[in-house]
Amino acid sequence: MHSNNFIRINSLLALVFLLALVSCKKNDTVTAENRAVVEAYLQPGQKASVKISKQIPVNADSSTSYALTNLQVSITYNGNTYTLLHTGNGIYTNTTMPIVIGGSYNLQFSYNGVAVSATTTLPSKPTDYQASATSITLPTFGSGGGMPTIPDPVKLTWSNSASNYHFVVVKPVDANPTAITNTIGGGAANQNSPDQGSSKEINISDFKYYGRNVMLLYRVLPEYAALYNSNGSSSQNITNVPTNVQNGLGIFTGVTPADSLFINVN
Repeated sequence: MHSNNFIRINSLLALVFLLALVSCKKNDTVTAENRAVVEAYLQPGQKASVKISKQIPVNADSSTSYALTNLQVSITYNGNTYTLLHTGNGIYTNTTMPIVIGGSYNLQFSYNGVAVSATTTLPSKPTDYQASATSITLPTFGSGGGMPTIPDPVKLTWSNSASNYHFVVVKPVDANPTAITNTIGGGAANQNSPDQGSSKEINISDFKYYGRNVMLLYRVLPEYAALYNSNGSSSQNITNVPTNVQNGLGIFTGVTPADSLFINVN
């Protein structure tokens, strides 16, 4: 099960909001709140969950909620239409709709009298996922005795003959993990940007907690990579923000994990 393993990229939607603000300042014909922003990552075997909010206006009050809570949201899969119920904070869910590899899904709702829609298909599962090590011992710095020995990176490999997009997440699995504070690591769970390669090196700075960690590999679709890698330049117009949502902003996409690999961080 990967229900708690997928790390949402809040910067994706922050980028969308930022570019929307810039565009509103540069182009008076764009109304600040005329589009819905969608954030949804469908994962095999998990419940459908879609977050919908307003486009943030210029000089927005950070204490104000921009969640859209009164929408009629549905997803069509395999000829059947499933209604999503609002569960709070602009999040709409459905626990009965099957989410399967290869399945095609169409999101629909109306906002400000305009039909908003998006379509995605769940990518295939990554195969031949392997790691070069099952444990790693991190050096400590500043304790005297000269420069410590830096261990080799952990190399992750997988099959990717079709040049699909992937990214890796490294995070602890212990209930109360001990944060790494005396090495060049430390901080929150680490996630790298998606690319079309078939390997990734995990360096000591990528480990944020001691103990048992999971190294999660996800296969994602081009729309995810486009939004993640998009440039935050103020020269962009709102119409140039990468999105696969018709008459809206954001992303409605599928992500598929490989089998989990674990490593002990000492």
